[in-house]
Amino acid sequence: MSLTAQGEAIASPLGVVLDVSDHALQRAQHRFIAGTHTQSGWADRTRWTVLEAGFGFGLNFLATWQAWREDPARPQQLHYVAIEPHPFHLDDLVRLHAYFSTLHALSARLRSVWPMQVSGTHRLHVDNQRVTLTLVFANAQSAAPELRVQADAVYLNGHAPEKDPQMWTPNVLRRFVHLCTPDAWLASHCVDPSVVAALRAAGCAVEQQTGHRHTASRLQAQRIASRSSRPVMIAPPPQRSVAIVGAGLAGAAVSARLAARGWKVTLIDQHAALAQGASGNLAGIFHPMVTRDDSVMARLTRAAFLYGLQLWSQLPQVRWSACGVLQMARHADEACAQRAAIAECHFPENYVRFVQANERPTPHSAPSHVAGLWFAQAGWLCPTSLTHALTRHPNIQTRLHGTVASMQRVSNVWRLFDPHGALIVEAPHVVLANAADIHRLLPNPGFTLQHSRGQVSYVPAHTLPQRDHVLLRGTMLLPAIDGQCVLGATYDLNDLDTTTRAESHAENLSHLTRLLPTHTTALDPTTLSGRAGVRCVSVDRLPLLGGAIDRVRMHAEAEHVIQSGVVPRIPGLHIATGYASRGIVWNGLLAELLASELEAEPLPLEAHLVRALDPARFALRALRQQT
Repeated sequence: MSLTAQGEAIASPLGVVLDVSDHALQRAQHRFIAGTHTQSGWADRTRWTVLEAGFGFGLNFLATWQAWREDPARPQQLHYVAIEPHPFHLDDLVRLHAYFSTLHALSARLRSVWPMQVSGTHRLHVDNQRVTLTLVFANAQSAAPELRVQADAVYLNGHAPEKDPQMWTPNVLRRFVHLCTPDAWLASHCVDPSVVAALRAAGCAVEQQTGHRHTASRLQAQRIASRSSRPVMIAPPPQRSVAIVGAGLAGAAVSARLAARGWKVTLIDQHAALAQGASGNLAGIFHPMVTRDDSVMARLTRAAFLYGLQLWSQLPQVRWSACGVLQMARHADEACAQRAAIAECHFPENYVRFVQANERPTPHSAPSHVAGLWFAQAGWLCPTSLTHALTRHPNIQTRLHGTVASMQRVSNVWRLFDPHGALIVEAPHVVLANAADIHRLLPNPGFTLQHSRGQVSYVPAHTLPQRDHVLLRGTMLLPAIDGQCVLGATYDLNDLDTTTRAESHAENLSHLTRLLPTHTTALDPTTLSGRAGVRCVSVDRLPLLGGAIDRVRMHAEAEHVIQSGVVPRIPGLHIATGYASRGIVWNGLLAELLASELEAEPLPLEAHLVRALDPARFALRALRQQT
């Protein structure tokens, strides 16, 4: 790449000098948009999906977004999935984007949603959610096998092979080709003979064009693989209506993400109001998890936490505060593990940092009594306000006092009946988001749910030292909200009683010393108010999200299921449950995942994380063990 026309040398995080000359945008348009026949290809389509390897500072994305906005024949939705192993800092993006005056409005919008520089998949919505950018911060070799996307155009825009050799290996290029729709085009600036050979071996017709004047040399390839090797095309359902059982956070979030895509949603709940189950507390906390091995749970909470921050900022009705969460170590060994996790995972400080004992997390906060993790953008949220905000959509019809007693599938349509046998609603799709009640409607789902009662106590704020952030150490203490500090919660296994108890308040008060070692209180637990709810927990503590399994077919086709890992599903029946005490964190991203699966869109999570959430995981594991 060349120096800039203005004479300033701007380097990428990999040390490659970037081209931000006057003609860089023209070359992006020529190489990639024209090179993949994008504007002729997307004409009169409802959706167009671009896959890019090498996002850089987003020039190709901005050029494609601009072309989409200016084209009267554009598709309704633009999906752009991009891999970037070395993401830019926001300050660098400001400098780079300044060179492209015609893109100022779009680049400013991109920067407003630019995610933290942490590894994993980041789902971003812009342009009134008509444009979805899925950024994968990872190298191409590890990211490509984890993508679940059907790309209509592929931009191979990585650094040159001598700078980033793993991007151009035959295996990675073969994977990119496999992720294409039939007859899709791939384009690249790289005309290296080894790349040409790899694309031809993967089943592409390849041609090279030499640049002239301000246009650039480019490589074009069209997939012409045999029909037997083409991926099975998955189309969105023709009937886009759904009945969702359960109007807590899980059900409300699924309703919102499907309604945003044009689905007609009927949200049903047995209570007289929304969020009357475990989602009905005054407030709860949201924060990610950090582990030394960056476990599945840690990666899932990270992706969900970051997606939630973006989602809530677009919902002015939601009551929440990113006041910070201090996760205090329970003992010295845990403090060592926390410090090691941050060092090994290389997290930026705006995501998490280690706080020493007696250190102030922020210049204006009280010092921490013990060491711990400081999540500066974590905090608290009122789940009832979120539930109401999510369900304020013209495509969502809410039916309260609606107890679903039974379900029946007739002629590809689900019929839901009340206890008297009267029809409540019928729809081709049903989502069971009714937590602990799911076993009543689906007696043998292939998984077991545990139930845990949790009671929080509302402690008058004037009785506690003033804090502006959340404390967490086996129990939680929120800063004052309407004069009350939420404290708790208890963890009472197999207890379904939702009445508040003085002994539970006493238990919560006894845990205050973990959080405030120097504070003493003489509060009478019998005078406290609070709330009790029942958490729904899976055996492995991960949520359950996806299609309900067809156990009869699964066992009849056991050999094929074991070999392929493909589990037969009950048509049109989906599950969203097991959110436990992390419903505030989980709900948004998991709803986006389920909606993406139903719409056959690019998925917002890596494939192994999607499998970790699959309701079939326990039954598949048991079947393999039996065999």
